[in-house]
This record gives sequence, structure tokens and C-alpha cells, in this order.
Amino acid sequence: MCDSLALCLYSILVLLTIISFSHEVTVNGDVNFGRLSAIESHVLNRSTEKDLKKYSVNLQNIDPEFRVFIDLDIERNHFGASYKDFKATQANLYYNISGSNIDLNFDESLYRSDTPHQVCIRHKPSKDRSSKEEENVIVSSCKNRPILIGIRVSNDRASTSDDGIIELPANTKVRMLLFGLEFSNETEIAFTTIGKSRGSRCDDLPLIKIISLSSSDVLSDRTIETDLSLPISHNGDLYYVCFKDAKETISPWIHQGNEPWLSLKPVGRYLPIELQSIIICFLLILSGLFSGLNLGLMALECTELRVLEKCGTESEKRHASKIYPIRKRSNLLLCSLLLGNVLVNNTLTILLDDLTSGMIAVVLSTFGIVIFGEIIPQAICSRHGLAIGAKTLWVTKLFMLLTFPLSYPISRILDFVLGAEIRTVYNRKRLMEFIRLTKEDNNLQNEEVDIISGALELTKKTVADVMTKINDVFMVPITSVLDFETVSEIMKQGYSRIPVYDGDRSNVVALLSIKDLAFVDPDIQTPLRTLCEFYNHPVNFVFEDTTLDVMLNEFKKGRSHLSLVRRVNNEEDGDPFYELLGIVTLEDVIEEIIQSEIIDETDVLTDNRRKHVRKESQTRQDFSDFARLGVGDKKVTTISPQLALATYQYLSTSVAPFKSQYISESVLKKLMAQDVFLKSKVGKEGYEPSSNVLFQAGKAADYFILILEGRCLVTVSKENLVFEAGPFASFGLPVITMNTSEQDLQGSTSGTESTPYRVFVPDYTVVATGETVYMKVHFAIYRSAVTATLLERQQRQDSDSREVSKAESGRNSQCSNSKDTSEDLSV
Repeated sequence: MCDSLALCLYSILVLLTIISFSHEVTVNGDVNFGRLSAIESHVLNRSTEKDLKKYSVNLQNIDPEFRVFIDLDIERNHFGASYKDFKATQANLYYNISGSNIDLNFDESLYRSDTPHQVCIRHKPSKDRSSKEEENVIVSSCKNRPILIGIRVSNDRASTSDDGIIELPANTKVRMLLFGLEFSNETEIAFTTIGKSRGSRCDDLPLIKIISLSSSDVLSDRTIETDLSLPISHNGDLYYVCFKDAKETISPWIHQGNEPWLSLKPVGRYLPIELQSIIICFLLILSGLFSGLNLGLMALECTELRVLEKCGTESEKRHASKIYPIRKRSNLLLCSLLLGNVLVNNTLTILLDDLTSGMIAVVLSTFGIVIFGEIIPQAICSRHGLAIGAKTLWVTKLFMLLTFPLSYPISRILDFVLGAEIRTVYNRKRLMEFIRLTKEDNNLQNEEVDIISGALELTKKTVADVMTKINDVFMVPITSVLDFETVSEIMKQGYSRIPVYDGDRSNVVALLSIKDLAFVDPDIQTPLRTLCEFYNHPVNFVFEDTTLDVMLNEFKKGRSHLSLVRRVNNEEDGDPFYELLGIVTLEDVIEEIIQSEIIDETDVLTDNRRKHVRKESQTRQDFSDFARLGVGDKKVTTISPQLALATYQYLSTSVAPFKSQYISESVLKKLMAQDVFLKSKVGKEGYEPSSNVLFQAGKAADYFILILEGRCLVTVSKENLVFEAGPFASFGLPVITMNTSEQDLQGSTSGTESTPYRVFVPDYTVVATGETVYMKVHFAIYRSAVTATLLERQQRQDSDSREVSKAESGRNSQCSNSKDTSEDLSV
């Protein structure tokens, strides 16, 4: 009873299953293939080793000559739409024909998911029938529905996650490519957020978006290209695809599966566009700041900052004092700035990529970072790094604090591996070249640069480089007598210290200072040895390899400002001996420091070593000429050289007709060399007033008199007023001033005969009392001196004119030669 009841229930269950899963297929309207039904519909479990499904097919009106083919729509195996023959044992298909039923079995190797599959039966004639007859009888019990194989989204912002899910920008139109089978213009596409297995119905699911295809969207029966824009779901769910065939009157929506590569995930922006744009601009500013500070702060060395703290402007002192505590920790500062720069640039790139997409994001990020984050900031900070670094110091400290956990260990490693920071150190040569190159930027004058350069080279140069060689040194022998000629020669050289030698010039025994001659009377003719022994100036000797800095310190001690340079000569046979090479003075050392020659009013040469004569030197009087002056009557010297010099200076400066504009210095000396110095006569019985009358009142005179020594009595007017005149009193000045106009004198150059004879009638009487020395110049002598001066100047002008004309002719000849050459070349 129980067995019968169980069998009955099983039969009812099988019947219900067949009714629920069966559909009838008709071919050509009259051939019935029967019913296709799945006897077993349970889901294959992968954990089961050999869990087989069995399909039972009931065929009616089967032609015995026909063969049966089965097409299995199995996941990933339907791509080629191939038909599996029952007899193809390699497909692991097994069948059994029992009457009008076929039992189909397949194992796990053809079944890889829990998706329900169709089993399609194709009735095909045997091979011996014609192909036309085969085409008419090939039928199928399956309906051709669209099947989705893959999805591709054409957008720069689209990507695929690690799980294979397709991510696309939300609320943005993208181009979507669908790959599959059985696509047509009637295919419709819908999206749902509920995932199901392939082949499941989507009619009872919420469909988000439905797309109806046009003929241009369907590229082929296997490819669809259409536009798509999906919003972000509320719970962040994925979107899945459902297909529907619109050509069928009643067609369900078929789910295409929930595999990752068939799933879509809309991804929104990180931030709103307005806020994201503001953040991008802010990040660009930070990127530029970090890049500029990296160049500006790291270029400021600690030594330079300390220098600015001491001698910079007020603003530079403030900025340097702020930056120095951070700058001295160079590696920590470097790591913090670089980490901040990398962080900002990466964030900027991500936001730009989210704001735009693909190549646009690459171009914008590259352009923004290079222009606004690198070039402009570094160009500004390279020039104003100190001020910018000081004013943005709080930003630097903030990022140093934020990046401290990472930057501090890295900086400590760098400190350990690389050691202390290598600071820029300039030696003398580099420092000198640095000063020369930057003199314009530092507003340094050429003289200042020369002085600095000379001071830096002071320790490299020796006294042998700057000394005056012994052969060029002016010396006097110790046997000399300090008469007028010797003193005049010493004064003529213009040196303040003069070596004194004994016998040989290399044997210097004393130094003579020019100040020692202040109280020496040349008339006494003091021996030079006596003067040297009295003052006893020390003689300093130095070796030729003594550097100038050592020499300067010796001069600063005040012993002497002149030293003799010598060396030990051991090249010759015999014992070594000291060889005198030259002299070096404090002026030589100072000239090397200032890199220029010091020329005073007494210098004749601009360079003692090169013997360059001073062109613009003032005209120095040759006092030795006055030793030959003062020749009076009968060629007897009546005045001393000192008095002759005094007379010359008085005439050339105080007596107008004898000044340089009328009589040149050389002509005046020649005039004084004439027989113009006289002495009053004294008889045997004493003073003879009648013979010593120099001027007589009312008596014409043609001469000029200058009293040099002695006294004269001058009687003036009718009242016979008597005055006494002493040295350098002059009389008869109108004689030589009556014809001193340049026009008259120029006329006198053509001949002396046409010149009128000039006389002067004094209204006073001059009588020499006692022994009196005076200078008497007649008008004829004076006129000859003036004429000689004019001729001398005329000759000088003619000589200058000839030189100028020669120079002009030389230039003209060069121009003509160049012109001829150019004409020849043009020809």
C-alpha cells in the first residue's frame, strides 16, 4: 500500500515537473518533435564528485533515418555556438534511446556554475540525404535569445577593479560596447541592482534604465555600441544587465548573470566640483611654495645667513635670524620639503584626474606642476628666497611637524651616511676671483677691488717681487761733503731715505734721512760721515724670500721704513757670503696692497723697478744750476748759490716783469748767469758815497736794481726825506715795465733796431751804504730775455704744429690707402 502510494506521488511529481518545464516545438506546421522536459532540475553542487544531471526527451514521429544533435548552452562554452553530436564522446555526453525517449547525461566537466542551462534538440537527416532536404528539416527546440558575453566601456575615467568589476564615472555619458550572441535591432537593454544567475527573469526586478537600440547601435549580431549614463545607487550596489527581445509579443527580461566582468559600478567624484577646484588651486600654490623653498632655503648656506645676521640690512638681519635655526638642520628641512612637495603633487594629480580624465588630466597636471609648481616659484625664490622663506616659515614648520615621523628618521640616516653639510669655502684665489666677478653687483669700485685683491695676495708675494734692484738705488758715498751741490742732488732725487755706502755699493753702512739736512748749512760743508754718526739710523736687512705680510709687520714696529734685501750667495767658490740685492720700503708694500703706484710731489719716476718717468710731474727746479750763478764783475763770484736761488724765486714770483708770462724759467736763469750782480765799492780810506750812487734824482737811467745784501739810503722829494732800504728792495721798475706789453714785444722780435730806447728819470736818490750786493739789469738785457722767451715759445708751437700735421697726414694716408684697397677689392 505504501509502495503504491509512493509510486503514485512520484508519478504526480514527474507529471507536474514535465508540465511546468515543457514547451512544444512545431516544424513546418506539421512535424511534431514532442516535448522537451527536464526530468531532474536540481542544482549541481561542485563539492559533489560525480553529481550527474539527467535530461529525458520524448520524441514523436521520429524518422529512423534521422540523427539527433544536442546543443548545450553551458557557461563559457556557448561562445562558438557549436553543436555537440551524441556520438562525440569527447564532449562527455552520453545518451540512450529507448523507444521514443532519449536519456541525456553529462558530468561536472561541462558544468561550472549554478546557472540553469537550455538543452536544445536539433533533428537532422542522415548524411545520405541531399543538402537541400537537410536545410528544410533542420529544426530546433530552442529559441534564439540575446546572450551577453562581455562589456567594455570607452572612457578615460573608466577602469577595472581588482575583482574584475567595471568602474565608470557616475552621471557621465560613456560609450559602452557589448559583446555576445543573437543581437538585433529589437534587442532592449535594462539595468538592475539585484544580481541573479544567467537566464533568470528580470520582470519582477526594479529596472533602473532601459535602452532601446537603433540600427546604428547594432554593429553586428555579436556587438552593440551605445551611450550609457548611470547614477550612483543608494547603497553603492552594482548594476547588472538584462536583455529582452522586442520582436516577440510576450518576451521576458532575461538576467545576464552577476559575474564581475558583467557588472558595472558607477563611481562619483571625491568632492564637489567647486570645492575640488579651490583645493586644486590651493595645492598648486603649496606645490610652488615647496618647490621654491626647496631651492631658496637650501641655496642659503649657514655661513651666508650668519653673515647677513651681522652685516645685512635690517630686513635681512630679521629674515636670517628666523631662517638660521631651521636651515642648520639641512637634511630634516630637505626631507620635509620634498615629502610635502610629493604629497601635494600626488594629491593634485589625483584630483585633476577625477575632475577631468585621461590625456586632459595628464596635460593639465603636467602644465600646472611644471609652470606654476616649478618654473615660476623657483625663478622667484632664486632671487627672493630669503624674504619668502622668512615670511612662509610657519608653513615650513607645520609640514616639518606633519612629516616628522617619516622625515626625521630619513634625515638621521642621511646625517650618519653623508656626514655634516659641506659648506662653500673660498680660498684666496677663489675669493679674489669671486670679488672681481661680482664687483658690479656689489657696487664695488675698481680701486676697492684692487685693494682687496692686493691684500689677499700679500702672503704670496715676497720682497724680491717688489724691491728696487741695487743698481737702480740712489746712494751717496759716506765720504761725501754736504755742500750745496750734494744737497741739491739729494733734494733733486726726491727720496726721503737714502742709503750710504762705504767703498763698494754693496756695503751699505748707514741711512740718511732727508730730515737730517734741515739744520745743515751747505756753506759749512759738513762731512756726511759726521751726520750719519750723529743720527745713527739703524740699517735693517731682510732675506729675499720674506713675504710682504711679514715685511709689513716689521715696518709697523717703527724701526725703519726702508730695509735692505740680501741673500746668501753660495754659488761661487769659497765661503758663502751675503749679497745685497736691493731695497724695499713701506711704500712698496702699500703699493702692492692697493695695486697702484703711490706718487707724491717729489717723485720723478712712477715705478722704480720699470723706470717709468713721470710725465705729469711738476717742474722741479735744478738747484745745481744756481751754484754756477752769481758771477759779477770780472767773472768773480759775488753771491752764494743760496742767495742766487733766493733771488731767482723772488724775481719769478714777486716782480711782475720777471714772471713766467714774460720771461721763462730757463731764460731767467740765463739772464742771472750774465754779469748782472754787482757790489758797492769801498775805497782805501773807507766809504765813497759818490761812487756808490745807484740812482740820482733827475738823472735818466735805463736799468733796474734789486738790493740783495747790505743797506741803502733813499732820499725822496724836495724835503729830502731819507729812508733806509734793505735786501730785496727794488728800484727802477718803470724801466722794464714801460714796454712789456705783448704786442710791443712781439714787434721787437723782427729786429732790435726798431725798438725805442727806454729811460727812466727818478725823483729819488739811492745811495749804497757800506758793502752792498745788488742786481742790475739794463733794459737791453731785459728786452733780449723777453725776445728769447717769445722765440722759445714760438719754436715750441711750431714743433707741436708739425707733430699734429704729421699725425693728420698719417691718418689721411691710412684712409686713402684703405679707400684704394676697397676700390681695388670692388674692382
